[in-house]
Amino acid sequence: MEQTQQMQQKSMVPSAEDRVLKVAMNAFGQNIMKYLGQKDHVKRVAPTEQIHLEARQLLEDFNYEMKEGYWRHYEFESDRITVSDMRRFREYESFLSMTHRVPVITTVLCSAKVKKLRSKIKEGINTYRVETVHLKDKNADKILKQLQKKVNAGAKLSLDDLVPMLLTPLMSGDTSVYERICQGFDILKKVSEQFEAEDIRKMQAILYTFACKFLSEEEVGRIKEVIGMTRLGELLMNDGIAKGRLEGRQEGRQEGSMISYLNAIAKGLSQKDAMEIAAITEETAAMAVILRKEGKL
Repeated sequence: MEQTQQMQQKSMVPSAEDRVLKVAMNAFGQNIMKYLGQKDHVKRVAPTEQIHLEARQLLEDFNYEMKEGYWRHYEFESDRITVSDMRRFREYESFLSMTHRVPVITTVLCSAKVKKLRSKIKEGINTYRVETVHLKDKNADKILKQLQKKVNAGAKLSLDDLVPMLLTPLMSGDTSVYERICQGFDILKKVSEQFEAEDIRKMQAILYTFACKFLSEEEVGRIKEVIGMTRLGELLMNDGIAKGRLEGRQEGRQEGSMISYLNAIAKGLSQKDAMEIAAITEETAAMAVILRKEGKL
């Protein structure tokens, strides 16, 4: 019994990889979905906290309400997908569908070093399936080489071109994660004038957080020197991203605004309306959700 409770508690604590993927989904979700071959369209970011009648919190990693009339549910896994994971995903789907009265599709983004991912389980007369995307099946070197070629040719790029680069630290390849992240920062520097400054800062923050997760202290120090002349430092300070963690929070007025936003969402308001009431940005709203999951807000 105690072991089961510990496993449930562990599943509720997001890893650094989970946190950065949630930020990426919030900022560039439609582009990521396009890269994954999913051609449907996001209507809004949907709630990820479901309250069970037994006072259990069902905390999904990320949800979208789709314009096509259903929800897309995303789970981020850095380890192999187990039967226990599949049962947990199935439970999430059941309550999402029942609570919001919508069909639900679950996609699992997995970066585990395994040859084959589990995508279905058979229990009784039912077979439950999820979509799986194995990031280790994708080659980071190929993606970065093609992107660098476009940059050197002076091509006009879009977010669809850059988003795959943000996921390269989770992919396979001959280059080290340090080299991939350095290439990423170099590319963002070269194309910064083609994009909104806010989008560039978000992408830099994602790469920086992966650096803090995967690299040594010395390598992170060198990365800091690379980004020292950018505006990333401002973003890290404002959103409490330090040493690869999205755990910080601003005190006083911003904390109150986050709570107001979460209360508005709980009352059924749309994300847009809740943000207007709380007077916060999309990034702050995403951070509020993460902090609430961690029990820090």
